[in-house]
Amino acid sequence: MYRILYIEDSENIRRSTSARLRQLGYEIAEAANAAEARYAFKHEPFVLALVDVLLPDGNGFDLLRELREMRSEVPVIMLTALDAVDARVRGLKAGADDYLCKPFSMQELIARMEAVLRRSPMRHLVINKIQLHGAYLDIQGRFLAFEDGSEEVLTAREYYLLRRLAETPGRLVTREEILSSVWQVDPRLVDTNSIGMTVSRLRKKLRDTAEISSSRGNGYVFSLPEKS
Repeated sequence: MYRILYIEDSENIRRSTSARLRQLGYEIAEAANAAEARYAFKHEPFVLALVDVLLPDGNGFDLLRELREMRSEVPVIMLTALDAVDARVRGLKAGADDYLCKPFSMQELIARMEAVLRRSPMRHLVINKIQLHGAYLDIQGRFLAFEDGSEEVLTAREYYLLRRLAETPGRLVTREEILSSVWQVDPRLVDTNSIGMTVSRLRKKLRDTAEISSSRGNGYVFSLPEKS
């Protein structure tokens, strides 16, 4: 399972592209701006980053340089509506492995991703766990493993909800997104309290290894506590 960081400020584009990539088996962590991207890149392993050039809190060229300083081995594909030659050259000179202009087809994006991964030293890094603070979520076994050797078994819905939240640390995941991607129901037709009940069970099972904070009526934010 390849874990990809996707940085795109347009919520509609980000959601639809991420959904398609998840259907193809990729693990997608979403970031809506440079700050969220830095946080995710610092806390999680990735085999590839998709970086939009125009961001609300900076530009993708500067962000690319920062990501390169943190982990130079992770390949980066720049995504932008700027199709001028000088913009493409600037991206490649800044260290991008490829450059794709919007609007793009999913077939072309996937082909570019596969081509970059084929020549990347990261291509053999298949992500089988998500690291927490003193524990990790086992992707294959679908359980939480702690430093003291103990484990917490997760139900299918707990596992998929935790994975969905952990994919976008620091970002609000709305109830509508959760109902669509985890419960797989139309959020317009459902009014359920089961999300809150599932989150409550997860908080107990996570112990102190991660935090799930709620925004009343809106959704949830996943974060890792600061290491002491």
